[in-house]
Amino acid sequence: MSSCVHSVVKIFLVVCIMFIQNFAHSDSKADKAKQRLEQLFIWKVSDKLQLSPKEEEKWATEYKKLADQKGKLTVKAEELMGKIENSQMADKAKATQLLKEHLAVQSEIHKLQLKEVQIVEKLFGSQKATQYVLVKREMLQKIRDLLSERNHASAN
Repeated sequence: MSSCVHSVVKIFLVVCIMFIQNFAHSDSKADKAKQRLEQLFIWKVSDKLQLSPKEEEKWATEYKKLADQKGKLTVKAEELMGKIENSQMADKAKATQLLKEHLAVQSEIHKLQLKEVQIVEKLFGSQKATQYVLVKREMLQKIRDLLSERNHASAN
């Protein structure tokens, strides 16, 4: 199950980033889109896991902290990708350094994704943690479907 959890969490993060990038043309729009997506996700998790208001508040606080950390790491990862793109013909030492930095950031993102599920398990138990993973997968699929429809519509 842990590899499934890892995969779902990783995919969800990537799709959320793509969603925000595709629908946001300015920083304020990106912030609003991110907030809406975050609120929707919190509501959906609370509803599916049948959390009490106190439980929802506790979880949402933890989730927002992790989301902020992931956001900062994602910005760092994108900056690194820019450096990698700009230095494709760099010497071996530079390529090695950039790759090490990239792997370190990706490792930190992965650790946060694992921590997210572990926090849910600690707060609510294993059964709700498995429900949580399923809710994330469901939301991910809906976002993918929306992006697919949007891309299909713009191609026509």
